[in-house]
Amino acid sequence: MMNLQSIGVNASTSRLTETVEIMGQKTTTEFLITTMTLPAAPKVQASFSREGLVNKVVKLFKKEIQVGDKTFDDLVYISTDTPAETAAFLQSPQIQNTIMLAATSGGSFVIEGQRVVAKYPYSGTNEDADVLNFVRALLAV
Repeated sequence: MMNLQSIGVNASTSRLTETVEIMGQKTTTEFLITTMTLPAAPKVQASFSREGLVNKVVKLFKKEIQVGDKTFDDLVYISTDTPAETAAFLQSPQIQNTIMLAATSGGSFVIEGQRVVAKYPYSGTNEDADVLNFVRALLAV
């Protein structure tokens, strides 16, 4: 069975529960935080999170990668120092869907050097197949 360890990735996990209140409505989301050390730093160095008001203001002054899918581009804020590599990585609809699922619920992916931190909706297990596929694709770029 394929898992993070089998592809040379050291990982630790924790769970986090966040409650957000908007106009009197509370929403609670449980996340799995997976902190991974990759065997080597990938070519992609970026963070992907839900686009908020601050990000919209930053976009006025800094060009952001757009993938051409309005839903993705409106939802996900991308910060990167490796734009060409990040744009190539984001050509995969599967990768886009994984990032959108995280961002929709308030999660994120952060890639810095050999370290990747995934804040992803908790699915009942300590290793999510989407996170594994994200990392496998990242190592292949």
